[in-house]
Amino acid sequence: GLAANARPELALLGALVWMLEAWRPAVPPKAMAPATGARGGRAAALLAFAGVFALAILPYVLFSLATSGRPLPNTFYAKSLIPLAMIGSNVNALRRDYLPGMLQWGMVDNLLAGFLLVPGLVAWWFRRGARRAAAVALWPLAFWAYALVLYPRHFNLSRYTIPLVPFLALLAMGPVDLLVQRVRAATWRAALRGAAYLGFALSAWRSHRIGEQMYAAQVENILRMQVAMGEWVAANLPPGARVATNDVGAITWYGRRYCIDTAGLVNSDLIADELAARRRGPVDVESVLAEYLVAHPPDDCILFPSWYPRLVRAPWLRPTYRVRFPNVTGGDDSLVVFQVVGRPAALPARAITPRLP
Repeated sequence: GLAANARPELALLGALVWMLEAWRPAVPPKAMAPATGARGGRAAALLAFAGVFALAILPYVLFSLATSGRPLPNTFYAKSLIPLAMIGSNVNALRRDYLPGMLQWGMVDNLLAGFLLVPGLVAWWFRRGARRAAAVALWPLAFWAYALVLYPRHFNLSRYTIPLVPFLALLAMGPVDLLVQRVRAATWRAALRGAAYLGFALSAWRSHRIGEQMYAAQVENILRMQVAMGEWVAANLPPGARVATNDVGAITWYGRRYCIDTAGLVNSDLIADELAARRRGPVDVESVLAEYLVAHPPDDCILFPSWYPRLVRAPWLRPTYRVRFPNVTGGDDSLVVFQVVGRPAALPARAITPRLP
């Protein structure tokens, strides 16, 4: 329940565990011989599980309802439902590439574990006690099914699939465990275990080297683009300036100015407008954003031009400053400050093919 407050998908894990416990055949304790007592105790345990889980997630649900009118965090809608409904979003290609991408990122995380992942999913069911630990294999399958429907994207380093990592690691041990069980000689079992330990350790070392390079590049990227832009905002824009930007983290933190998030992560009313557009058909996010800015005019916009190719050409936006850096975290190599000249105006809606953020 607490984990679901960090990643909404983890509510699925709570529901999955509850269903597995409800389905598991009841075995009454010795001290509870009557079957009715066993059923009553089981029902109470399941009810307690559901109650504690609900209490853990209820405050965030109530907070979301009070602030946005929707039960899930704003980020869920901004990064799931809206991108899939965007004009130019190739949903079929995203879904086609999701599972191969999952295998690819599994091998980046640990080469040997990634190689053993698919055999491990099969081998898990042949291990001793696998039925009692069915959630280990079912949780990744449930997560992937959810992702294919609502969120077939990995983002940097597949960071949104991190809740699967411990489960995938356990699954990767399945083939090794089955093989060890079938070796009778203690010496050979020890040698096999040692080889497996060494293989996983070397794969982890390889992954650390790859991840270290990626992480260093991304940190440099954020420092040279977003942090630098935030410091420029703090030094050059008046304290009361209203800034619309598509990267709210470092720019808002270091800039210390009122922020309008053009991606909607922290603007629930913009998400409401985009969800309303989604109900009418494919979403032209630039037109919806322009209409939002008409109603909530900023003083400046800080945008990646490749994300908003029509908006940045609007006559009421005048470029005044830019930061250039080879971008590896998503977006353009150029982050541009536009001063709002006069009042924003709506864009004519038309079919376009924007890049996905």
